[in-house]
Amino acid sequence: MKLFEKFKKVEPKDEWEIKVGAPVSGRRISMAALDDSLFASGAMGVCCGIHPQEGAIFSPCKGEVVQLAETKHAFGIRTAEGIEVLVHLGIDTVEMNGEGFTTLIQKGDEVKKGQLVMKMDLDKIRKAKYETTVITIITNTNQFADVHPIGAEQLVVGEDLLSIQK
Repeated sequence: MKLFEKFKKVEPKDEWEIKVGAPVSGRRISMAALDDSLFASGAMGVCCGIHPQEGAIFSPCKGEVVQLAETKHAFGIRTAEGIEVLVHLGIDTVEMNGEGFTTLIQKGDEVKKGQLVMKMDLDKIRKAKYETTVITIITNTNQFADVHPIGAEQLVVGEDLLSIQK
């Protein structure tokens, strides 16, 4: 027997799991319990919401800002692995036309997980009669083997929120 015959060549696995973190601290809301039929149905992709404790919004992952709504109520990030993450601030808050939102990023920026990227004025949003739920959506869910929520019911910024597997 040759010295190296017993060692088989191991092919690298083309599998991975990426975890997207909570963009805000607060209580988790399941996709089905979201008060917006578009998100609750999963039509935009697997998602979950967080009832925020404060208005500071952090990047849930490392990547490039590929979308920033003119109305400042949503932004999108694409990771190096091709995951498209949309963070939507509030429900129907597009109608506020940017009032109550402050952006700290621009389209094309590279962001790190946990980086402060936006602020939302929770009191102003509530006074305007909108929900403050922050929703994190994997908009290209269908490109992955599995996307599902993970982590605790009460989340702190950066804690695991969604798992994406190739």
